[in-house]
Amino acid sequence: MNSRIQILSPPIFLAGRELYLVVRVFVWTDPEGGILAVEPCALFIREDLSWFFVSFDNEIPDIDILLSVLNRQES
Repeated sequence: MNSRIQILSPPIFLAGRELYLVVRVFVWTDPEGGILAVEPCALFIREDLSWFFVSFDNEIPDIDILLSVLNRQES
């Protein structure tokens, strides 16, 4: 099973804020089919000029680790 962290876009607009959901996508395939599962990891919230990061996952406790994981996936 492969997994990948991804920031979903476009954002959701709620109460004057932009919400970007960070998810872990699991992919499992075999010759007869496959499964795709998505688990929320974190949330980016933009309010006016401020950004906030809220983690739901112990493996991604802060934004520095999230950026490190995303950079590793890109290379």
